[in-house]
Amino acid sequence: SNSYGCSHYGVHELVLTLARSGDLDAAMQMVTRYDSDLAPPDGSKMSADWLLAVAELHLYRGEVTRARERVDRAQRWALVRDAKLVLCWSFSLAARVGLASTNSDDPNTTMLAGVRADIEEGLRIASSIGASLHAIDLRVAMGRVELLLGAPQRAQVSARVALFGARCEDRGPSL
Repeated sequence: SNSYGCSHYGVHELVLTLARSGDLDAAMQMVTRYDSDLAPPDGSKMSADWLLAVAELHLYRGEVTRARERVDRAQRWALVRDAKLVLCWSFSLAARVGLASTNSDDPNTTMLAGVRADIEEGLRIASSIGASLHAIDLRVAMGRVELLLGAPQRAQVSARVALFGARCEDRGPSL
């Protein structure tokens, strides 16, 4: 337990909540306080979750390189252990990191191909384990890739699937 009254495991959830609500300074204070305790290479799932939570914070702060480093570490941990939920989250974050690195005025198609590969792998895993929230995030990221590649109809399909499910590709309201 800590001064926030939650277990160390709960700290990563608190960092995510603070970051997603826009309180980046408070989230960073949490990282500064707990990073050495929660991110050691000890092989625990808690460490991988922590790495991804901090990666997301770095992404919100515009620190793309630092986010990528954390995602890569968590992904290596998850690949060795076949930790599918952590892998799914890491592919989702890797896609967001790749998109954050892309210049929307002049997108790098090679980089976007890598982002697409991350998304497709994340979707494959999400489908196999029923991780629907990660699948939604991945579909939204795929829509952004499609828009950057100049394919608005495919982006619309990704948005529909994210919003309404996999069977809505040929029906549903026009977006």
